[in-house]
Amino acid sequence: MKVAIFTRVSTTQQNTDRQLAELRSIAERNSWQVVAEITETISGAKDSKSRAAIQQLKHLAKTGAINKVLVSEISRLGRRVSEVSKLIEDLTALKVSVYIK
Repeated sequence: MKVAIFTRVSTTQQNTDRQLAELRSIAERNSWQVVAEITETISGAKDSKSRAAIQQLKHLAKTGAINKVLVSEISRLGRRVSEVSKLIEDLTALKVSVYIK
């Protein structure tokens, strides 16, 4: 299983260390191959089109580079339900599942 780890924080005063450590551990326990670690510092309220990390994630899905996305919680993908729902629909259509810790 090829996976991408996706982490996000809202401010530069925060870091993604805990998210990364937990998600790396999950990948290792399941013998999943981590293809990419995508990290961003941006408000989750921004729309997906203005978030380079979301665009990178979609590109990996479209090219078949990943089968699964690992996130520590759903709010890391975004704050707006409509944005998160659309992203998950897009990934599902590309046969990429989302694992939420």
